[in-house]
Amino acid sequence: MDVRLPSENGFEWMRPLKTAHPDINILIITRYSSPEYRKTAYESGAGGLLSKKSATPEDIAQKASVML
Repeated sequence: MDVRLPSENGFEWMRPLKTAHPDINILIITRYSSPEYRKTAYESGAGGLLSKKSATPEDIAQKASVML
């Protein structure tokens, strides 16, 4: 899911998605990593957050498998 969209905020999409499907796991892969951004991500329903700058394919696979 893209969080920073030209006309919308992806965090706003996550809240109703998590409400309708509480068992869904959302993994955010982003270049943004400020503490405020991370806090908003988790409060919006993200189950995990990885940095685009440092995450390897193995990191993504490992995080995704833990979230299943």
